[in-house]
Amino acid sequence: GVPNGNSIASLVSSCAKAGDALSAGWWLSSMEASGLSPDVGIYSCVLDVCAKVNDTAQAKLVYRAMHRKGIRPNIVTYASLARALAHSGDWREVEALACQMKKDGQAMNDYFLYALLLAYATGKPRQPLRAEQAFRDALNLAVPMNGHVFSALQRAVGRTKGQQLIEESKKIGRASCRERV
Repeated sequence: GVPNGNSIASLVSSCAKAGDALSAGWWLSSMEASGLSPDVGIYSCVLDVCAKVNDTAQAKLVYRAMHRKGIRPNIVTYASLARALAHSGDWREVEALACQMKKDGQAMNDYFLYALLLAYATGKPRQPLRAEQAFRDALNLAVPMNGHVFSALQRAVGRTKGQQLIEESKKIGRASCRERV
């Protein structure tokens, strides 16, 4: 039979699990070409696979295409795009994305915070002061903290400073039970 939105969504999801950004993008394009309307979940899934394979250029194209269609991003969309940008150290773009996310009324979560800290850690040069401020801001916003966040923080600010900040977060009760440091 003719594929519907759900079957194509399943195929995109399978591509994401396999780390196949090319096929995920192809299925997204074929969905659009067949007159079906991908939703924010489909776009987020394709962005996620782009982040997994460090394909920043494709992630930007997918994000722009989503905007052209008038589809509003959600926190998963923002976090997936941020992670794709973070791997290339593009902290300025991740910061701009954080501003856009805030304007759109989306609250930061631990996935986005991880991506932001990772961007600071992989930036050339590294951005330890920005990372520390972002971490403190996230603490004030009660963003959940976990081992991934702590690991990215330590990469960005150094192990000693990172450990100090982590201890501070524990004192104010922001570290989650998922912590693995």
